[in-house]
Amino acid sequence: MIRRILLLSLLACPFFMTAQQKKSTKKLEEQVRKAKEDAAANEKQQPTKPAATPGAKLPPFQFVTHEGPRMTNQNLLPDQPLLLVLFNPMCDHCQKVAITVKENIAKFKNMNILFVCGMNPAVEIPNFIQSTGLENYPMIKIVASPEEFMNQIFESKGIPQIMMYNKDLILQKTFYESIDVDKALMYLKK
Repeated sequence: MIRRILLLSLLACPFFMTAQQKKSTKKLEEQVRKAKEDAAANEKQQPTKPAATPGAKLPPFQFVTHEGPRMTNQNLLPDQPLLLVLFNPMCDHCQKVAITVKENIAKFKNMNILFVCGMNPAVEIPNFIQSTGLENYPMIKIVASPEEFMNQIFESKGIPQIMMYNKDLILQKTFYESIDVDKALMYLKK
């Protein structure tokens, strides 16, 4: 009799654990379903914008400087606007924009300034720096970017593509081919 009770106890134990596991799994599935519903509702309230659209957050990046070290979002001055210029080092319009920024550098104090080109023309960065006179302006970073980042924010409307991000790194406005310094500053300070 005792053997029967022990045998029945042992047989019932796996059943109890399986039922407990089923109950736990159902609870977990319910939590996952609820989290998915909440995420979907949140996405409907705050749709993500394409990275090149005003109101979009600057995507994470990892650039290469012409001196060699890498630069990421963490290297930007915190709580400062960003003037981001997508350029080609051999482009005349791009050189004019760089010279205009340099000539108005006092107006751009306490701001992040990045000139970003693709990896292929990066070998021309030293020539660009020399021809524009930017070698004495360490606050202006001239970097190269992998295609993945460029594809997210580049629009084929002309180069340079000048993007103004506020202190929260939210895109405010984009200019193409030339820069109006006063308007740029207005958007950078939003």
